[in-house]
Amino acid sequence: MDEFFLRELVIFLGVTAIFIGSVPFLIRGHHAEPIESTLDGSGVAASPDASASEAPRGGVKVSRKRRARARDGEDA
Repeated sequence: MDEFFLRELVIFLGVTAIFIGSVPFLIRGHHAEPIESTLDGSGVAASPDASASEAPRGGVKVSRKRRARARDGEDA
């Protein structure tokens, strides 16, 4: 193999590796809102600490830790 081909092969493999390595970060960073919430017009929960029962259907999902902190904060 000649020098030119090897150089082009290394460049191609480098660009391919960068692309394949960046795809998971691009997918992880993409958060789409469900179409039902945009058609509903009801909006989202007023506070991220609100419990899931208070959130409108198709609204913001709140983690268990936040729900527990909000519940404990209200009880105390």
